[in-house]
Amino acid sequence: MKKSESELDNSWLQYTIKDLNRSSSQSAIKEVENIVAWNMEENWPIHNAFIPIGSQISIITDVNTTWDVDHVIPENNLPAPPYSSYRNPLDTIKARPHSTINDNWVVLDGSQVFTSHDKELSLVINGMSAEFPALKNVRHLIESVRYISTRSEFSALLKASNPKVALDEFWLSCGKSPEKTRKLIQTYYARVEEANLSFSGLQEGWRTDRGMIHIIYGVPYRVRRDYWTETWIYGEEGTTNTLTFRFKRKIHDLDNNRYRLERSITYRSSWDRMVTSWRNGRVQND
Repeated sequence: MKKSESELDNSWLQYTIKDLNRSSSQSAIKEVENIVAWNMEENWPIHNAFIPIGSQISIITDVNTTWDVDHVIPENNLPAPPYSSYRNPLDTIKARPHSTINDNWVVLDGSQVFTSHDKELSLVINGMSAEFPALKNVRHLIESVRYISTRSEFSALLKASNPKVALDEFWLSCGKSPEKTRKLIQTYYARVEEANLSFSGLQEGWRTDRGMIHIIYGVPYRVRRDYWTETWIYGEEGTTNTLTFRFKRKIHDLDNNRYRLERSITYRSSWDRMVTSWRNGRVQND
């Protein structure tokens, strides 16, 4: 968009990987391509890809660059339960051409993909609400309880003349008492916020498979990761009560944080138990 006052040299990132079990470590140095997104209002570089909607940004490189901007409309769909055979259409997300710029940019709702004319540089910015990763909008607070509400309850919440009162009544019916209800709400929405922090990309984290499992089941006892999979283990391994969820990475040009749960009908009983626990106010903090 604009050239900095002095030409930018590429940066070098030094990182160290430590194996805590073996008390060993390995260091490496990697060249980092210089492309800096700059928040014009805060006069500070953007340190992550999630920017409040309406923020004015500039992209700084060491040359004058014209950018093609594509826009990805945010997804509002929710994942199917873990026991469902329905497959979420993860791979249907496409970026639509929006405009060409060489000046400042006002962040839109959803994801914006900036690509230099020569295709040498690219950057993805995700426009989120100012409250992100928390939820403050009543509509969003209602949407997030879909995991523990019935179809008719959810429809009634969305159509309520006073949505805030209706949502409060829903939670009170789960918690039974004001004190238990307050703790239940704190636990639920804390997990929603944690899901947004950990699993967001083209979608808010709470709307993803991993976000859904985290909200309902909480923090796993153990997590195993490799490049292609994440395995979440609840309970001591080898016992009859152990529950394991396996997520597979889905390669996407615009989002390297997309995973799909390997669904199974065997999750039905555990899911129903956990939803019942939420609805009876029996869920504890992690």
